[in-house]
Amino acid sequence: MLVDEKTGEIIAVEQQQLAKFLTRPEQQELAECEEIIGQGMRTFVEVGLAFRTIKESKLYREFGTFEDYCNEKWGMSRIHAHRLTTASTAYENLLPIGNILPTHETQIRPLTRLKESDLQVHAWKRSLEVAQTCNQEQPTEKQVKAIVDEMLAKPGEEIFDGIAGTFHLVHGDMFDVPIPMDIDLAITDFPYNISGQGKFTKLGSEAASFDAGDWDEDFDTAAAIELLAVHLKPGGALVFFADRLTISWSWEFCTSIGLEPKAIIVWHKTNPVPNARRNFMSATEFVLWATRPGGEYTWNGDATTQNIFSCGLCQGKERIEWTDERGEATRHPTQKPKAFLAWLIKLFSNPGDTVLDPCAGVGSIGACGLDREYYLIEKNSVYFERMKGRLGSGTN
Repeated sequence: MLVDEKTGEIIAVEQQQLAKFLTRPEQQELAECEEIIGQGMRTFVEVGLAFRTIKESKLYREFGTFEDYCNEKWGMSRIHAHRLTTASTAYENLLPIGNILPTHETQIRPLTRLKESDLQVHAWKRSLEVAQTCNQEQPTEKQVKAIVDEMLAKPGEEIFDGIAGTFHLVHGDMFDVPIPMDIDLAITDFPYNISGQGKFTKLGSEAASFDAGDWDEDFDTAAAIELLAVHLKPGGALVFFADRLTISWSWEFCTSIGLEPKAIIVWHKTNPVPNARRNFMSATEFVLWATRPGGEYTWNGDATTQNIFSCGLCQGKERIEWTDERGEATRHPTQKPKAFLAWLIKLFSNPGDTVLDPCAGVGSIGACGLDREYYLIEKNSVYFERMKGRLGSGTN
């Protein structure tokens, strides 16, 4: 119940609106957190812990979303607030060392990529040893990052920082290479096994026969889904493309192995491939969203978010092309548009989350410019080199 302080009259408020208002204890808790943030950003640890309390207790809700709160109250992006929050948690994990501790958020940022506290402690101790050999009191961010990269590296893996996010690129078959556990989001476009079956792709404004090569033949989609399900964290999401013939099977199969399908998303293609037969142009493709039970899943949409996204097939500068050994222009036949991929990644993951694409192609998942830790696996050597050059140079 809300009461006008001047007149004493009860103010009528809808129940849904009432839930937005903070109770007096919550107002006091928010004020204490904001005092810490407002005192000139005394230390990144205190600020990060304050942001964590505000987010976990939903003390931001009078602003709408946590992102709106950060922007309107502090002129800060949600990504930066997230970095401070994860850095403060990692700092707490280092406290038992009782030794030299980080003095700046950038020093500790690489440690947040290590998910276990004992690994963070080990990496910091090794960083201190490196600093000592260089006659430094504190290790630099670059020195800490080198230690973390070394600890995370796997055979055949290349690690580097991009314009946004960190990339782990692996050349190999998803069934043969190590895949990290506790993935926040696995998002991919499995091969459809349709090469040479009379399907078409778009070449300019014309239709061309679809033949992707060996990688699009005899792919075991069921085994791939099972493998990824094991590597998701509780509450983690599996998001994958499927055609009209397999989308129902995909839902039923995910249910049969213990995943929880949430929705089928429709990609409306605004520039579909022309149909050479007497039938409709195929202007839709489907995406299944499923989660692993046992934890709260990420959903960054709202009550008005529709399960339809409209955009065109990749064209122009975004379409990755190169010249093959015969001197002919070639491209990845199923490259997906970044606009759609970025929309999916934002919906089902948060800044700093681990995002896996085991069929990465030319790296479009990593090229979306979002702050995530990407694990991108590609078996085709030509596509892998294109992905490495694309993400390493920060191009489209």
